[in-house]
Amino acid sequence: MSKYLAWDIETGIKRALKRKATPFYGENLVWAVGYTGSGVLDKVGFHRGVDGIPHNYFPDMLSKCKILVGFNIKFDLLHTLQEPQNYEAWKRWVVDGGMVWDCQLAEYLIEGMDKKWHMPSMDEVAPKYGGNLKDDAIKACWNNGIDTPDIDPDMLMDYLMGTDEPGDLGDIGNTEMIFKGQLDVLRARGGIKSAMLNMGGLMYTVEAELNGMKIAEARAEELRAALLGELEEVTRRVAEYIPKELPFEFSWSSRFHKSALLFGGSIKYPQRVHKEDEEGNKLYAMKDEVHYVCANGSTATEQELDSWDNGWAQVERFAGGAKKGQPKTKKVKVPDLTKPKMATGDFYYKFPGFVTPLKAWESSTEGVYSTASEVIEALGTWEDAPPFIKDYAKQAKIAKDLSTYYWVEDEDGNRKGMLALLGPDGIIHHQLNMVNTVTARLSSSDPNL
Repeated sequence: MSKYLAWDIETGIKRALKRKATPFYGENLVWAVGYTGSGVLDKVGFHRGVDGIPHNYFPDMLSKCKILVGFNIKFDLLHTLQEPQNYEAWKRWVVDGGMVWDCQLAEYLIEGMDKKWHMPSMDEVAPKYGGNLKDDAIKACWNNGIDTPDIDPDMLMDYLMGTDEPGDLGDIGNTEMIFKGQLDVLRARGGIKSAMLNMGGLMYTVEAELNGMKIAEARAEELRAALLGELEEVTRRVAEYIPKELPFEFSWSSRFHKSALLFGGSIKYPQRVHKEDEEGNKLYAMKDEVHYVCANGSTATEQELDSWDNGWAQVERFAGGAKKGQPKTKKVKVPDLTKPKMATGDFYYKFPGFVTPLKAWESSTEGVYSTASEVIEALGTWEDAPPFIKDYAKQAKIAKDLSTYYWVEDEDGNRKGMLALLGPDGIIHHQLNMVNTVTARLSSSDPNL
């Protein structure tokens, strides 16, 4: 039996429920596998589209080693353990003492969890231990949306297994070289046992993601519908607290508006106003108007002449020529009362507020306070809080619950929230990350379970 085998697979790249190249729901097949290691005379590799992948290759491979080595090995295991016979063999192998070694996790630990080494790639790690950078042609195919079964099998197998060219190790050879180098580093530091504890933890995350969390979907939808009804009612009540005479549209997405409404404050808003001159007279655009010329040199409109005693007698007339006897007129610039001169002015509306904010809630903008979720939650616990605050805190909590534990739709009609990641198997397969924090603690995502 070999002490270790370095193993890797190549799969389809279809994405589903936030997982790239998802192993679930039958979206992606395993198209190529390969392994090498101590006690193996040559690299062993298979391609589904050429000679096929033997049905029992994985149980047979496990029977040949005590340590299974990979790079981001959880990805490979989640795909491989979809096959029942592989999962049964895996469980027996683990119970009998089999262990995995993930080169990605080991490097993260060796580098002290530094942010630069969170989720490192093989191309970043391999050169440290004498390995080589991988063929960019295969990456280019994937990056351009070419799925793995559509890539030339010889190219794919060279990418996985390496070639006869000096230094071209492929994924399998690089994985083995990295593993050996990491063992040397950790032995020198006395860190093997610590690393193996982490590898044991990683094996648990494989099981946890494989099983995921079962959802009672019908019950979840019942609860969601009830929450939506409750949200509609409380939202109606909250909207009633917006002042009816508000001269602008209140924006619930504006921290300035929300702060002023909750805690009091003035909001500046623009408004069009009629311009005035220095004496307070309203200003208008000017227009040409025909006036009649009076004997005293002044002018008057037809309406004004009609209203005067002997008004028309005061109008000058032509003494001769073609217009003899006709009144004299001239064009005069006058204000066009249908076209007032307008300007945009700044005005302020003062909200009285409902509660006095804590000093800790002050923001960098004077007079504006935080309205973050934790602030609203805290306000909702105040015994003497007015009804609006209680309703607003309740509205925020229901909205948060819906977007976190159920699902909501964004403006583009896309669902988000925990139940948006529910698969056709009725299970949420979350992602547990062991190489993503500066403290080496476990993190969870998509969703955070």
